[in-house]
Amino acid sequence: MERLGARDQPSPQWLLGAVSQSGMGRRGVHFPVGVGGRAPRGIEPVHRSQLVGLEVVGGGCDLALQLHRGRLLWCQHAVGLVSHQPDRGSTGMGAQAVSFGDRLQAKWHRQLARHLDRDLRPLTGSMPVISFTFDDAPQSAFERGGDIVRAEGGSATYFCSLGLLGAQTEVGRMASLQHLQRAIHQGHELGCHTYDHLDGWRTAQETFMHSIEKNALAFKTLLGVEPPLHFAYPKSGARWPLKRAVSRRFVTCRGGAESLNAKVADLHLLKACFLDQRAGWPLDDLRALIDLNRRQCGWLIFATHDVDPKPTAFGCTPQRLKEVVQHAAQSGALLCTMTQACQAMNLIDVTGAGGRN
Repeated sequence: MERLGARDQPSPQWLLGAVSQSGMGRRGVHFPVGVGGRAPRGIEPVHRSQLVGLEVVGGGCDLALQLHRGRLLWCQHAVGLVSHQPDRGSTGMGAQAVSFGDRLQAKWHRQLARHLDRDLRPLTGSMPVISFTFDDAPQSAFERGGDIVRAEGGSATYFCSLGLLGAQTEVGRMASLQHLQRAIHQGHELGCHTYDHLDGWRTAQETFMHSIEKNALAFKTLLGVEPPLHFAYPKSGARWPLKRAVSRRFVTCRGGAESLNAKVADLHLLKACFLDQRAGWPLDDLRALIDLNRRQCGWLIFATHDVDPKPTAFGCTPQRLKEVVQHAAQSGALLCTMTQACQAMNLIDVTGAGGRN
């Protein structure tokens, strides 16, 4: 990876990127935070929304974009694209500071997970689809989040760690059985998030898979419903070969990547965009992402944790969620659960739905 010279580096509020492509493949270029307030000569200024859909790797103050056609980019407020680093999967509670070496290793494992054991399916739906998902899931997501989605005629998916029921956590008080039962009655869907909210990067595969099975059993014994069909990775996301093992258990598995699923989707690691406070997405950019999903007739998955007037770093305010949901509805997208989205996109013939009688 190359580094641009100090004289070419923009101000701390701006990030700079480049990539070249040859017959031997693509070569990424790091771009660090620097000095100066204007785009260097010869570099194309772009809006942050234009970066949506591009593969993003890296972490901290550095970001590497793998682009096509070797364009040089200069973009304001791109920090939100990497704010979840080094945690690029279903980020959540328990994020820890890591060393530079750990980040390099994490980048390598993310690339392996992203490109190995894929189940690529064409998206052939007749209309764009948007799914709103809530991870863990705290009471506020059930008491506020689901109702906001329902107000626009949609249904949400809650990725639950049933071992956390009723517990006080970093994202607030966790939901009770009554919250889950009410969600099912209202037409929402329940997904799996492991029983113990485990980090796949720091947990033995056998332990991780056991927690998934334990969660499935809890859905049956506590709620009297079939195990969920869909999974979202807690904390650090997917790691190969864990991705291979988990994908055999579910119809879809959701990660992060701060992007939408367009043209094709990897059902073993679906892309999602987090609405969390730490993501730092301006509302205009979220609207631009929704509009891009409409034009590409794609599947956009939003994710967050708590929904509160004073949210944690892992959640968002009811007002922000309402604004995003309303624009999603105005875009003409189908606002639906993960199972409904699979059906609408002709991805797979799904009979029944996780978390439903």
